[in-house]
Amino acid sequence: MIDAGGIRTECLSLQGRTDIIIQGFRLSGATHNAMYLASVSRIKLLDLTMEKWVNFGIMAGGVNVECEIARNVIDGGGSVQSGMWLDSIARSSIHHNAVRKAAKNGIAMSHGSNDNRIEDNLCEYNGLTNEQAWAGLAVEVASTRNLVQRNVCQFNGHA
Repeated sequence: MIDAGGIRTECLSLQGRTDIIIQGFRLSGATHNAMYLASVSRIKLLDLTMEKWVNFGIMAGGVNVECEIARNVIDGGGSVQSGMWLDSIARSSIHHNAVRKAAKNGIAMSHGSNDNRIEDNLCEYNGLTNEQAWAGLAVEVASTRNLVQRNVCQFNGHA
């Protein structure tokens, strides 16, 4: 288990890294993001459990390519943002994840996230704030050529 603790912390942060596998950890207690990725390539996040984080479960910014995010459980109880916020991610696979109880979107891809496969994920009980304007799964803002299939989105603010 990796317990972040402290002021504005991430449990794990990878910036400008290539060819890394992170597998089988419990990430807990982040006062910011459980996992932060920036300008990475060929990163695999596998079999992780994320809980008790404040901002995002997984936040990806910069240009991130050829990543795999799979078989993770992201429990957003107490969060103020989304389970996964994937900005400018390309040629990546996001599959077999369970994202629950995030304040906003369960999984969101935005700002030019292109050529990804988003499949076989479970997104439930996300976006149930007063606004209820948030989705279980959202692909938005100039994101194209993404394959989205066989995802289950239930009991979210909307789809």
